Amino acid sequence: MKAFNLSLMFILLLINSCTYSQGTKSKKLDYMKKFALENCIYNNYNKIDSTFFSKYRDVSAVALSSYGELTELEQNKIREFTKSKTSSFYSNGNTFHFENGKTNIVICECLLFYDSKELLAFLKKI
Repeated sequence: MKAFNLSLMFILLLINSCTYSQGTKSKKLDYMKKFALENCIYNNYNKIDSTFFSKYRDVSAVALSSYGELTELEQNKIREFTKSKTSSFYSNGNTFHFENGKTNIVICECLLFYDSKELLAFLKKI
């Protein structure tokens, strides 16, 4: 009976550690996606207004990389991929016109990128 209880405890511990590991991987993947989203928004708004960072002093990328425990290599890979896929969002045309001038849909485009299968597949490879 002791051997059975010990085996059962070991199996439960193993299942718990696998579940925890999957949860940790999923959580990290969520932060990687958020980091890519932040980079998309930052890069495109910085192209619209080069004083964007100095005005708003938003350090969300630092916070997301810290919370997600992203390595410098992971951050660089995500930045490069995001830049290659989203660098022209600021200049994409759209059908929305307003009396006060030119419009953009940067946030919309970046959210679509955030939810894309392409981004998810890339991040899973890192």
